[in-house]
Amino acid sequence: MTAEGGNGAGPSAGPDRGNGDARARGGFAGLGPQARAALARLGFGRRETPRIGKGGAYDIGSEDFRRVCALLPDGSVRIVPAYHTGPVAAELADLRLRYDLPVTKPEPARLEEIAELQGLAAEQVVSRKPSAGQIRLRRALHDAAVLGASDLKLSEHRTHGVLRLKCGAGEFTHGPQWQPKEVEQAVGWTIGQRDGGDGKASMEVGVPAGFSIGQGGMPEGMPDGIGAFRGQLAWHGNQQRFLNLRLLPKPDPATFGDVAGLGLEEDVLAALAEERRSEAGLVIMGGSTGDGKSTTLVRNLGRLYEEHDGTLSICTVEDPIEYAIARPGLEQFAVNPGKTPEERDANFATMLMVFVRINPDVGMVSEIRTAAEVRQILNFVTSGHKVYTSVHAESAVGALFRVISFGVNPKALSGPRVVNLVLRQKLVPALCKKCAEPLTGPALARVEEWLGEEAFGDLPGPAAPLRRNRKGCDSCLAPYSAYSGAALETARRAWGGYLGRRATAEFIRVDDGYRRLLEDEDALGAEEHWLTPKAKGGLGGIPLSTRLRRLVAAGVTDFEHVTNEPLPEPLPAITKAVSEDEGAVAIGTGSGERDDG
Repeated sequence: MTAEGGNGAGPSAGPDRGNGDARARGGFAGLGPQARAALARLGFGRRETPRIGKGGAYDIGSEDFRRVCALLPDGSVRIVPAYHTGPVAAELADLRLRYDLPVTKPEPARLEEIAELQGLAAEQVVSRKPSAGQIRLRRALHDAAVLGASDLKLSEHRTHGVLRLKCGAGEFTHGPQWQPKEVEQAVGWTIGQRDGGDGKASMEVGVPAGFSIGQGGMPEGMPDGIGAFRGQLAWHGNQQRFLNLRLLPKPDPATFGDVAGLGLEEDVLAALAEERRSEAGLVIMGGSTGDGKSTTLVRNLGRLYEEHDGTLSICTVEDPIEYAIARPGLEQFAVNPGKTPEERDANFATMLMVFVRINPDVGMVSEIRTAAEVRQILNFVTSGHKVYTSVHAESAVGALFRVISFGVNPKALSGPRVVNLVLRQKLVPALCKKCAEPLTGPALARVEEWLGEEAFGDLPGPAAPLRRNRKGCDSCLAPYSAYSGAALETARRAWGGYLGRRATAEFIRVDDGYRRLLEDEDALGAEEHWLTPKAKGGLGGIPLSTRLRRLVAAGVTDFEHVTNEPLPEPLPAITKAVSEDEGAVAIGTGSGERDDG
């Protein structure tokens, strides 16, 4: 981005949109200070007085600059933090010099605030009176927070809109249909709240846009328990809006460092504890979106911090920051996503270089996506440091081979003590013990067939698989008893029969045999070595599929959720009631009936 010069010489000049006036921009640069001062007294090179726009900010700067920054007559500067890039900073410095404006510390602002100050006629600007769509979306966000939803999705169709929440064991339509205009208003308001994203300061029809809200503090009126949103705007059908908001809860001080509270098995906790005692090496957490990778990594860092009484230097590089951690010596750095994937990658590489120069004892990189990022991390690890990171992968074995598919040399990953531990985590809903139903008949037979004998062997007692009671009870629905309408209806469908979620994970403690197979890019051999019992020279790994079977056998989670396979319905209890009036036989259902709602 280059600064644009003015095309006028006096106060009556129009907005600064021209290519520049040589005298105003330093045409006397070759002269000494005394000569320049003398010419200035004669009126040559006198700085132009900027015009004040209709929004109250000076009407100066390029179009891109004015969408993210505003210079005010009182000398203050408002800027959207995530867009405070090198080019924007350079243009700001140029404008201050050209118009002789005071140098003050920029104050953070949101895109909608900048648009209002600049008087931009953009649909993103929130009106003083909230629109119907804005009101509905804010209400839905509060419901989503109460329901523990991970995602809110708003989809526009030709004649209506639909809002859905991802919570409990699935995704559910929440509330009545929306008017298309309400969807437009809600999306426009959301875009105006952005304080980080893909670098695009305005919404372009047909162009997807990733963004975040809350990097510089949450806007007023947002749910108390939510610390930030990660958003994605996309366009489907005939250029119809689709908005996805990932809800990132505020860190609960009570759960800081509480790795055990995630529900992970003892052997997984022991593997993480061993890595916390290790001074160097890479730990990779694999999984899909929404599997709780970031939560586990952040809690593990918190536990590490506590175990060392806060004497460690810990730094994170995140895109964006999901869970803000306020602890001395624990610093979090957000990556500026830029306007293009190339800019984002360059900014990420720059932050990793900063990360290396800071030289923390332990680091966390939120997610690796490119070979360049991996190489930077490996350089840091091989210099004797500890790093935790995550990658999208469907298995622990697949995690490292996916990293190789980025273009990373397998030899770089297979060196001694480079990669120590690889995990693949998954979240499952936990059955409510008070109302879960025992399996009987054909349903029990099907689950026992699926479990096999292996899963039963490691249970402390006999297998006791349970079925979710979708009606729920006063225990699992207690958190939502004060609500009504759409919130209560969605709560019943999402959480009836469940009490929260718990994590499970498979893991690989990488040994030299596994490293050799990794260097040979032998994924099948690596998996075989991992699964081979330790007594036979393998790692004795327990795959996620076995762990899920054990959770079902123990009645912790349910077969139907894990497999997406419906079980046969319980046979209804048949009762006969003889009518005193007519003597007819009525056949009904008793307590054995299961209502799926």
